[in-house]
Amino acid sequence: MKYERIPHITQILKVEPFKVTCLWNTGEVRVKEFEEDLKQWKADDYEMLLSLIDYDTFRYVSVGETGTLQWVNVPVTFTFDGETRTEPLDLDPIVLYETSKPLSAYRLVPVEEAA
Repeated sequence: MKYERIPHITQILKVEPFKVTCLWNTGEVRVKEFEEDLKQWKADDYEMLLSLIDYDTFRYVSVGETGTLQWVNVPVTFTFDGETRTEPLDLDPIVLYETSKPLSAYRLVPVEEAA
């Protein structure tokens, strides 16, 4: 998908077990469910992300400087341009946007019919 402006998160509105509701710079409120992701990360033995399976770790999600979800309690060490750095685990904002759903998808009565 091509974007006029790269979507990023401006605010976390709600954190539930393995579900995060966010306000995006597009003005949308979107919900990202992580249950399927967690199953896939476990199946793939994606070590860096496996700590998020524990809700006591997952619930400390925050918005990072780059407008994406991050976990400061899950440090990730990597080398870039010969420099070793440790930073909070974060996820690609475009992937988060594309795999999240609009809040309206979770309403029992469609917004158009509620009035």
